Order: sequence, then C-alpha cells, then structure tokens
Amino acid sequence: MFLFLKKKILNLHDRYIPALTLIVIFSTLAFLNVQDIMNSIKNDGKLINISGRQRMYSQNVVLITHQYITTRDPKIYKNLENTINLMRNEHQYLLEKALSPALKKIYYDENLNLDIANFFISISKLIKNNDINAFEILQKSSQIILDKLDKVVEIYEQEHTNKLLTLQNREKYLYFLTLLALLLEAILIFYPASKKIKHIEKELHVKLESKTKELEYSFEFINEHVIYSETNLTGFITYASQAFCEISGYTSEELIGKPHNIIRHPDMPKDAFEEMWKNIKSGKQWSGEVKNLKKNGDYYWVIAHISPKYDQSNNLVGYSGVRHDITDKKALDELTQNLTKKVKEEVDKNREKEQKLYSQEKMTQMMEMIGNIAHHWRQPLSVISTAASGMQVHKEYGILTDSLFENAMQSILAQAENLSETIEKFTKYIDLQDTNSSFFLSNHLKETLDIVNFTLVNFNIKLVVNIEHNNKEIFSNKENLSQVILNLIYNARDMLVERKIQNPEINVSLEQQNNNSIITIEDNAGGIENEYIHKIFDPYFTTKHKSVGTGLGLTMCYSIITTKLNGKISVSNSLKGAKFIMSLPIVYK
Repeated sequence: MFLFLKKKILNLHDRYIPALTLIVIFSTLAFLNVQDIMNSIKNDGKLINISGRQRMYSQNVVLITHQYITTRDPKIYKNLENTINLMRNEHQYLLEKALSPALKKIYYDENLNLDIANFFISISKLIKNNDINAFEILQKSSQIILDKLDKVVEIYEQEHTNKLLTLQNREKYLYFLTLLALLLEAILIFYPASKKIKHIEKELHVKLESKTKELEYSFEFINEHVIYSETNLTGFITYASQAFCEISGYTSEELIGKPHNIIRHPDMPKDAFEEMWKNIKSGKQWSGEVKNLKKNGDYYWVIAHISPKYDQSNNLVGYSGVRHDITDKKALDELTQNLTKKVKEEVDKNREKEQKLYSQEKMTQMMEMIGNIAHHWRQPLSVISTAASGMQVHKEYGILTDSLFENAMQSILAQAENLSETIEKFTKYIDLQDTNSSFFLSNHLKETLDIVNFTLVNFNIKLVVNIEHNNKEIFSNKENLSQVILNLIYNARDMLVERKIQNPEINVSLEQQNNNSIITIEDNAGGIENEYIHKIFDPYFTTKHKSVGTGLGLTMCYSIITTKLNGKISVSNSLKGAKFIMSLPIVYK
C-alpha cells in the first residue's frame, strides 16, 4: 500500500490532476461566496429600506389623515389612499420573506402584524365617522408601530452585518486555501515539471541530432537516386543531383551554369517546352514526358515535374524539377507495339492454314485482347505516376522520409511486376503453336480464363470458375482450345451487355467423365431464341448486327472441336441462359 501511494505521489500526472481539481473547487467556492455577498447586500439592503419606509409611511398616513378630516379635499384623500396601499403592500412583502426568529417575535409575539392591521382599521373609522377624538388614538397606534418598526430595522441591519461578516470570513479561508493549493502546486508540480521539461529538452536535442543525421542520410540517398535539378529564372542549371548526373552522363561541374537545354533531344518538339515555360512562369506546375539527350549521344525518357521556386518573401527565384526514369516503360510500350506486330504476323500465318474467313474471326479476337490488356495497363501506370509525383511533392516540402520513399518504391515495383505478369500471360497466349503438345488441361483453362477476365472486369461481369484439378497431362492443341474458349465467353459477354442483364455472370466448369473432359460455359443472359438455337453453328448465321458479327465465330468453334480436337460441342438453354457443353477425349502421348 505504501509503495502504491509513493508511486502515486511521485507521478507528475497523478499530482497534477488533484491539484488542479482543488484549485478549481476553491476558485468556484470563492466565486459563489462573492455572489452570496453581492446577493446579501442587494437583498438585505432592500429589506432594510422597505422596513425603514414602513416607519415613514406610518407617520405620513397620520399627517395626511389629519389634513383630510379637516379639509375633506379629494386630492388629499387620493394621496392618503395611495400611501396606505404602499404601506400595506410592502408590509405584506416583508411577511412573505423568510423571517428570522427575532423578526417573527416582533411581528407575531409582540403583535406588530396585528397593530398594523388595527392601524388601517382605525384610519377607516376615523374617515368614516369624522371623529377628531379618534385621531389621538390613531397617533398613539402610529407611535406603537413606529417603535416596533425601529426594532425591525435594527434587527435587519444587525442580521445583515452578521451575515456579511460570516461571508467575509469564509472568503478569507477560501483565499488562504487557494493560495495554499497554488503553493503546493508550485512545489509538487511546477518545480518537478520544470526539471522534467529540461530532461525532455535534452532528449529532444538528442533526437534532433539523430533525425538531422537521418535527414542528411536521406538527402544523400535522394541525391543518389532521385533525378533532381534546379535552375535560375533564365533556365541555367544551379544544382544537379548525382542521379541526374549519372543518367545524363555529365558531371556536376559540366552541368552547373549551363542552360538546361544541354540535354534537350532533337526529337522533342519546341511546342512542348513553350507550354512548359508558359505554365511555370505563371506560377503553375508542369508535368510531362520528355526525351533527353545523354552526353554520349544516347537518350533516355523521363516523366518530369517542373515547379516554381520562391524565397521567404514569396518572390520567384527559379525552378526545380523532379524526374522519374521511364525509359523501361517506353521500352515496354515499344514491346507492346512489337507484340501487336507479332500478333498480326501470327494471324497472317494462320491465314495460310485456315480459311480466310476463319482467320478474320481470329484477328478480331486477338485485337480485342490487346485492347483489354492495354486498358488493364492504365491503372498500374497511373499508380506508378502517382507514386513518383507523391515523392516529388514530399521532397519539395522537405517531408520525404525513408518510410515514404520505401513505400513509393514498393508500390512502383509491385505495379511493374503486375505489368510484367500481364504481358507474360499475354505472351504465353501469343506463343501458342497450332500443334499438339502435352499439358495439364485444368492449368491451361485457368490461364486462358485469366486472359479473358480482363475484358469481363471492364463490363462488371462476374466470372465463376469451378475447375476439377487433374494431375495428368493430356496431348492436344492448346491454341485451338483457347480460341474456342475465348470465342464462347466473348459471345456470352456480348449478349449480357446487349440485354443489359443485372448482376451478369458467366460460369465455367471442368470435370472428368470416364475418358472425357467436360467443359461447360453458361451465362445468365436469358438464353437463345428457340427459332434460332438449331442454327447457331451454321456458317454466316448471326443474331448480331453486321458491323459486329460475321456469323463465323461459333462455326469456327464447332469446326475446331469436331475436326481438330476430335470432340463434341452442343448448346441448350438452361434456367439462366445459354449453356455450351464441350466433350473432349483425354488423349495421352
């Protein structure tokens, strides 16, 4: 228990709360006591004045009564009546207040209340009977009231004095206790607090030195890895980071004092830089992709963010630029273009193997996939650009920490990996050969669905996959199978979009039945009209508009399944929509 109390006493926070509470309590009590004093002065003063006026009224009534019975002047009677009413009302006011025992004794034991009542009765009789002898009785009655009211006034004054003295003494005690609480607070709180503040200041100084070293390290790190430069108002370089020097091939000495167009590549149009200068001179930031020239004649691409620089007086003094190397991204874009070219070449080869009209359907399918992947790339590239811009903003405001830099780098790497995975999946599909090979059907089906899922997500279509895993390899044609799967899913997608189905969904399942693999593709678009379902695999038959359909897609699927894969394909309407079932024989090499 002693240790607990000792711990409580030594704890600065635990001492502060009670001390502050005591001060608040004493201050509140002192305030309330002052209010009591003010109210006492106000209320007691009013009671003393009223009781004093009662004495005056009793004398005035006698004098006015005498004037009236001798003159019978109506104005004097009216004055008499008003004075009596005032005396009666204030007498009743005094009786309604809380009377002390001493006052009760006078009003009730010594019959002051009754004397005043009789006093009013005597006046009424005197006026009514016009008896001058009754006036002497009225004078005596007035004197009796006067004597007793003198005592009332004296008691009120004495009680007020005593009450005021009590409140003043209480005020002294509260003042003393408040001073004592302040003294204790100074001893137990402020003095220890000042010591603790000094200790905290010392700790902060140590932390400041540590953070300063971290900041210096961060600056060095940024200098090594961030492509950053500063120029004066005319565009001459005043600072260049180490990363800037490394990527450009120039030394810092070769760059400082030179115009920034020392790294300008001839391929960059003049209009782009005119727009940049127009923006930054007006106080705005400019961002854009720039192709720069290296010292050795090579080039590199960056996303540049150029911002105005101001001094402490908010005067424009120059410009700063943060750049993110996107040379690899540009190479990736070029790779994409090359892939498109490769796709077209593959389509051209297939034209020699297949009929011309079938090849047209294949081309449409491939181009749609390229568009889907291009659309899929937008989000990762946007995240990469946002992360780089975020680092630049934090750097400009001097708040770029290691943690922020690391998070941004991780985000960029993650998105780059996402892009790499996407192109890898697409490349695998592109590289499919129109020849038989050994592969796991379940794995290949999943890879094909990964490709097509890009477009389904864009249309908010849910892809439900239920694939029964088979750990045995089959010997078949990957390219032909993928072409059929994609065609059927694209057809289902088009119907879901055309009919504006709520909660659109495509279900794909794979299961083994004896020596056959059963692939089922089912949508919830409502099915195929009964009058058309028996024609669905006929050449040139289509329910789509001529601009979007050739009527050869399902014919091609039927041909591939039945002639190249030696399987079967059928269609029917389920409770949800169209249901395509493919049965492929399991052939092992």
